[in-house]
Amino acid sequence: MKKLIFLLILVLTLIISGCSASKSESTTGSKVPSGKDCAENVAYLQAGVDKHKQALGVYPATVEKLLEPYDGKGPFVQIIPKCPSGNKYNIKNGTVVES
Repeated sequence: MKKLIFLLILVLTLIISGCSASKSESTTGSKVPSGKDCAENVAYLQAGVDKHKQALGVYPATVEKLLEPYDGKGPFVQIIPKCPSGNKYNIKNGTVVES
């Protein structure tokens, strides 16, 4: 009986920890980057740009637009990560670039 209770507690713990681990992805569907890796930041922002285009039919003019909900859709990212090199991220022709 004790083993059964232990197994149930273990399973519930795993389920709960899995749910809390996915919270950082709940709004946008993309894992929020650490901000320490430029390629990771660009990939995160690019996923937001692609979702914006899919949802609204146009690319956002700026990365900041990814934070703004529009017509019941979005936001498309949770944060705009800082570029580790101090540069800014921009969108050119639907592609996130560092400049």
